[in-house]
Amino acid sequence: MLKKITLKVDSKKLIAGGFIVALIATNMVTIKHNFSIKNVNTKLINEQKTNIALITSQNDDITVLKEKLTEERQSQLVQFTDFDLLKDINKMYPHISTKVKETIVKTILSESKKYNINPLIIYSLIHTESTMRPWIEHKRVLININGKKKYIQAVGLGGIVWEWWGKQLKEANIAEVRSDLFDPVVNIKAVVFVYNTFYLKKKHKKADTQDESAMIRYFGGGYKSYFNKIDSKVAQLIRTKMYRPTVNPIKTTKEIK
Repeated sequence: MLKKITLKVDSKKLIAGGFIVALIATNMVTIKHNFSIKNVNTKLINEQKTNIALITSQNDDITVLKEKLTEERQSQLVQFTDFDLLKDINKMYPHISTKVKETIVKTILSESKKYNINPLIIYSLIHTESTMRPWIEHKRVLININGKKKYIQAVGLGGIVWEWWGKQLKEANIAEVRSDLFDPVVNIKAVVFVYNTFYLKKKHKKADTQDESAMIRYFGGGYKSYFNKIDSKVAQLIRTKMYRPTVNPIKTTKEIK
């Protein structure tokens, strides 16, 4: 005959044991969850590193592209040497010495290259402003500056207005006082600085290009006629490079035979 077996179970221990099992299970879930988060974080970090590397590579590509575009822009300009500009300045401006002419041309070419500006524009702008006279002072004009009426007088080759540009020219170490602008080198440096400042501004509503906008702003008042004067001189210079000289023309094939 089978004996009846009775098991005594301590309910408190059972509950405690169940709690421990549940706690272990919870911890396992937490560990698994944390492990999953760690995997996700690792994946995100790797993706971030990949993205940073990609962005760095793209930035390098952009830098190379900018340099290439700059080189292409330079190559697209009608290239003029000091000889070409000296030829024009000797013909057009007999009132200035050879030394001053050479200084003007040399400075125009070097400063234009520094700011990536076509030197023909600066040369033609100076022609328009002063017909290459470093000593010139324009007529005095009464204008309103910061609510105060004041007479101004443009100075030198590029007609620089010290009252407007003096502070910036000082900060750029181009000129210390107004009289410095009678020096051809200083004035040309100021011209290129001012021109480039206008070039970087938002395009003028009357302009089709940034260079045209800079020329219009340089004179002030939105006068497109000022741009037309400079453009006319540029065109005249370009024609000298485009067309063959009439002196000593190349013989025809028949004449060569």
